[in-house]
Amino acid sequence: MTSALPLPPGIRIDRSDLKPFGLVVESNGDTDLNVLPPALLARWVGEFRVVVLRGFAGLSKEAFADSARRWGPLLTWDFGEVLDLVVQERPTNYLFTPGCVPYHWDGAFAEQTPAYMFFQCVQAPMADAGGETSFIDTTLLLNNAGQERRAMWDHVQITYTVEKKGHFGGKFTTPLVSSHPITGRPTLRYAEPLPADEYENPLSLTVEGIPASEHDELLTDLHERLYHGGAGYTHTWQDGDYLLIDNHAVLHRRESFRQESPRRLQRVQIL
Repeated sequence: MTSALPLPPGIRIDRSDLKPFGLVVESNGDTDLNVLPPALLARWVGEFRVVVLRGFAGLSKEAFADSARRWGPLLTWDFGEVLDLVVQERPTNYLFTPGCVPYHWDGAFAEQTPAYMFFQCVQAPMADAGGETSFIDTTLLLNNAGQERRAMWDHVQITYTVEKKGHFGGKFTTPLVSSHPITGRPTLRYAEPLPADEYENPLSLTVEGIPASEHDELLTDLHERLYHGGAGYTHTWQDGDYLLIDNHAVLHRRESFRQESPRRLQRVQIL
């Protein structure tokens, strides 16, 4: 497959598909990331959900934000536009620990949900240390669900509650199945609960729309489909990786990693 949008002279890229979804784009070495037009990147993300960019030159935090801003405005938090995902000595949020981060979508507690997530891997974890990021294409997950299960999901609404520790928190309610605001395709909005005995800032879920006797089975079935439903891709980070995801269609999680292993990602959220 070739792009209808031309690249500058002398720029060569190789493309390969990931399974069961996703795309890897590799340049011919230390290429300026900004040679890739935002319209081309947006088309790739729309088609493949997850796009890995390799062989492109690293960017400072400010230049990374500027590159992302070519797409549109960025979501701003109390820390600014770029979040440094790195272990902290005294973390107030589980994101800054080496522990597992369950499946979720970003911006759930923000005033506006970002359309795209953009990551830069400043330093990858050591080999076999963990720290991979897993992604679920919820459009694929929905396609794999049977008609009866889909009909049940269409009635479900979930209220999420978490105490604000760090840069997010609060309470909100959303349908389990909603329409993608760009494509109109059905997507699944779900964040796994964070038990109070495992996380300093626990996330609780309240299910509505189906009988109370079916709540536990719903959550158990969702867990099974997320982890064993054939709709997931797990990314092993390499130094210098850039990664773009469709935040409206994709859920993501982080595997735990060894405390002594480095792992530093930078993240921006594009509205």
